[in-house]
Amino acid sequence: MCGQHHSWRLEIMLRYLTIIAALPMAVVGTVAAMPSDAAAQRLPRIQRPSMPSVPSMPQLPTTDRVTRDAPTATPQQQPRGRPMDRRSGQNGMQDFMNDMNIVAQGVTPTDGSSQAAGDAEMDRLVTAYEAAVDRLAARNYPGLPPQMVDAQMREVQMHYDRVAEGVDDQIEWATTRVSANGGTNERMPILAYNQLLAIGVEMDGATTLFPGNATYSAAKNRIDAELARLGSRDGAGDAFEASALAEAANVRMPASIDSSSGAIAQFRQGWATGGIDYTIMAIHVTSGWSDKFVGGRRVGQTRDAAIAARSPSDPDRCNLYSFTIFRDLGGAIRRDSHSTTRIACENVPG
Repeated sequence: MCGQHHSWRLEIMLRYLTIIAALPMAVVGTVAAMPSDAAAQRLPRIQRPSMPSVPSMPQLPTTDRVTRDAPTATPQQQPRGRPMDRRSGQNGMQDFMNDMNIVAQGVTPTDGSSQAAGDAEMDRLVTAYEAAVDRLAARNYPGLPPQMVDAQMREVQMHYDRVAEGVDDQIEWATTRVSANGGTNERMPILAYNQLLAIGVEMDGATTLFPGNATYSAAKNRIDAELARLGSRDGAGDAFEASALAEAANVRMPASIDSSSGAIAQFRQGWATGGIDYTIMAIHVTSGWSDKFVGGRRVGQTRDAAIAARSPSDPDRCNLYSFTIFRDLGGAIRRDSHSTTRIACENVPG
């Protein structure tokens, strides 16, 4: 078989060399000089050699296909949104991250579409937060390396450090904000209470997860005392109102620098454009006219005054407004801005 194999290979090579030797005369020049189909047909025709037959291979016996179960995805490989298998302990990672997200987000009070809706949402957030803290304290997360839990808890501790540091400022803000509230938002006392409650819940979480931290314990005691003073969400209004009245007793109107009828009329005109339904009791002009610029271009002038006004529904409630009017280049006057605080009605000059 070996000699036969070499003989047909030699024959092919000889015929190939014969064709190559004839090519220069056929391909030199332009396309028009190429040999015709008839000439091409006169070239020696190469016969395809016949290959020796190969005996068929014996057929192997059939066997059942061996299958291998796909490896279970690790927590890092688990597809997003696909629950892990609790039986294998892999769900511990997902549970842990869910609880960490709840603690990291904290409790954020919402006003809601109504008082009932806002309070119900607040209660739901508090319950979810407390449950997440309890689970983190138990550290019952199957399959999760303890060192990973420890690393994440250090991040939580840094968050609690910031919350504890701001407890006093938050208490002062709540009292001052409600006291300064001029009655524009009747839910302000409840919103302030919910804000303090949110901080109290976080400090409860801090002392639960880090029971030996003296800073957290001190902050928790301060916020708990303030919440106890307010009593409850529904009773917070009365407690804040008492604080507001105490603050209002110390508020006085600043002296007026211009009591002319023209200046007073201008502020009454601006007041009418502000949408405030309180009745003006006194106007003390506190500044002259100042140019106002927008984008480097002068658009008009502004002037300030302190305006005391009484509630139309509660004659014992009075507000003090820091009121600014704007006069455009055409002379028209309107409200520019204002801020509000409480003032004892008896402190308003007659």
